[in-house]
Amino acid sequence: MIIRGYIFLLITIIILQGCVEPFDFVVENQQSNLVIESQISDVSFSKTLLYPSDGRYFEVTLRRTNDVTNRRDEVVSNALITLTDDLGMQWVYTESMAEPGKYFLYDNDFKAEVDRKYRLIVQVTDDEAYQSSWEQLPASAPLMGDICFEESEVFKYVVEAGEEVLRSIPVVQVGVELPGIDRGNAISYRWDFEPMWIYNAPLASSAQSDKICWATNVNYLSDYTLQLDNEGGYNQDLFFIEVPVNERILSDFSVLIRQFSLDEDYYTFWDDLKKQTERGSIFDAPPYNLQTNFESTTGDQIVSGYFGVAQEQAQRWYFNHRDLSYYNEDYLLRICSVPCPGCPAEECLSCLAYTNGVATNIEPVWWRK
Repeated sequence: MIIRGYIFLLITIIILQGCVEPFDFVVENQQSNLVIESQISDVSFSKTLLYPSDGRYFEVTLRRTNDVTNRRDEVVSNALITLTDDLGMQWVYTESMAEPGKYFLYDNDFKAEVDRKYRLIVQVTDDEAYQSSWEQLPASAPLMGDICFEESEVFKYVVEAGEEVLRSIPVVQVGVELPGIDRGNAISYRWDFEPMWIYNAPLASSAQSDKICWATNVNYLSDYTLQLDNEGGYNQDLFFIEVPVNERILSDFSVLIRQFSLDEDYYTFWDDLKKQTERGSIFDAPPYNLQTNFESTTGDQIVSGYFGVAQEQAQRWYFNHRDLSYYNEDYLLRICSVPCPGCPAEECLSCLAYTNGVATNIEPVWWRK
């Protein structure tokens, strides 16, 4: 028995030593492919101004990516993009000079109409073109419910004395009330978020034009939330905001919360995308082979992405640290007042030097007074 045990141990060691070589994944199709991201809704640019907001034109984003490598995606410029409906009407997108690869439908009043079908046509070159399937608005959803919040906590690892420890972090959990619906009439929802906040330079005088700025950061609250609702009558969590050491909520903080009602296939696309981007280990599915409603019309070129038609509603939500039931320290003034070499930092003296986003001292016309 002892000899057999040694033999088993020896075999195990040999196997483990043989596993140190890196494993090469064999992927038959490693060519780059076009990714098309596009959505229209039943709300025009003019109507989005009333949310209130700066307004939103319908957009198409074109990029080339690779299924398995980590190379940076390449934008695709100089394409001809046309939206058409089943009555033969056409609308042409214009590429943004500031953001190559993004194309906008600069029509203030266009919106998706009930009972109309729409198709997106993308002409990249004479030898490369794609079209989507015909898509239309989903069944009507109930009016968007009220935005609500509650004080809560999340657990996360933080670094203390050079070590990671698990701590409870106070947060503001934001949600939306979902109205009750008839059973059997499930609604597929997606929400996205556009935050903006006031940054007040702590050491600037009130007379300075760069004392107060309005800031944004495209990476903050950039995720989306999905829910397949079968009955309604409850509060749906959307996102949370950490309270401590968060300069975004030391003055007014606002989020434009947009709610989209989707058809089943479009919801499945977003759901699959979320599951793949949130994968947590090497054994999870790689982020490709998502459902698409595009096809090549000039050959067998590979295409990804989706053209969706959604019902849209939105609300603007405001928050201030005074809305909390407990005291939240204005830590910026303390940090900016600490004497040290090279202190204070420029953003302590001017809001235009804010480093955690893009800041402007021009107040949005819709900001609450």
